[in-house]
This record gives sequence, structure tokens and C-alpha cells, in this order.
Amino acid sequence: MKELISTIIDSYRFDEGQLSIRPESLDILQLVSDIEKENTTLLADKGQTLKIINSLQSNMIDADKLQIKRVIMNFITNAIVYSVNDSEIELQLKSNKQNLILNVINKSKVPPTENMDDVFDKYKTLTNSKYNKTSTGLGLYLSKQIIDAHNGQIYARVQSDKRCLFGFKIPITAKPVQKTKK
Repeated sequence: MKELISTIIDSYRFDEGQLSIRPESLDILQLVSDIEKENTTLLADKGQTLKIINSLQSNMIDADKLQIKRVIMNFITNAIVYSVNDSEIELQLKSNKQNLILNVINKSKVPPTENMDDVFDKYKTLTNSKYNKTSTGLGLYLSKQIIDAHNGQIYARVQSDKRCLFGFKIPITAKPVQKTKK
């Protein structure tokens, strides 16, 4: 409940230009490992595993740790909820000279058929969200706001093997966007 209220309030604050990111140097691999530990019970309950594939040139990035954690946590928990039981969820970490690329891939119970770009719209839920009765359609919307504030790109797609991919790309050295009030 606390997380839901926080998501609603922060979505509003981002919309109104009242919330900006606070970049700091952080170890993204350590952050991902911490998120994995926080989800151990949820993964075990569904017989799932989280496989981390790391091909980073460096683990260190400049980003708002709390907000990036929120995005990754949203991707992971969505993957757990919407994945088939006894499956593997893959988290890929990649980088080039300018960007960190993070992808979460899972085998969905019912792969979405809608336009995947719409999942980042406010209050949008997919047809297969019937598996998650608590979905508000704000988690991915807030994730997009966070990635936009990092001068990044967020994306979602269904792959040819019917697995779902949610990911983002952000600059390794952050220059936050100052959003103006609408």
C-alpha cells in the first residue's frame, strides 16, 4: 500500500515538474543484485529464477539511485507477476561508451497483443493484467517519467519467441532534464 501511494504521489509530482532526479555515482550491478535479493521470496513462490547477464564495460554509472531502483523493481515485479510459473526471467546489463542498457525478458502467461508503446501511458493496463488485480497503470508511466528525466529511452516489445522485453537506455553520465510545469 505504501508503494502504491508513493507511486501515485510521485507520478503527480513528476507531472507538475515538482520532482527531479538527483544523480550520484552508483554500482548498477550491486543495485540489481540488491533488487534480486529483495525478490527472492516472490521468485521462489512461483518457482522462478532471475538470471543476470552482465556484459557491462564498467558497473559504475551516474543516476538517481532511488528512482532507477524503482524502475528496475517495477520491471522485475511485473515480470514475476506476469510470467508463467517455473520459468526464468532474464535481466541483461549492457553498455557502450555513452549508455547503460538494461532489459528484462520473461515468458508471459498471455503475451500482450496490443501496441506495446501504449503501456507507458497513464492508467494503461494490458489485457493480460487480469492476472494482477492491483494494477493501477501507473508503475510503467512513472518509470517512463524517471527514464525521461535521465535523458534516456524506455521501450517494451513482444519478441518473436513470444517473450516480453521491457528495457531502458540511459546515459552513463547523467545530465538530468529539468521538466517544466505543464
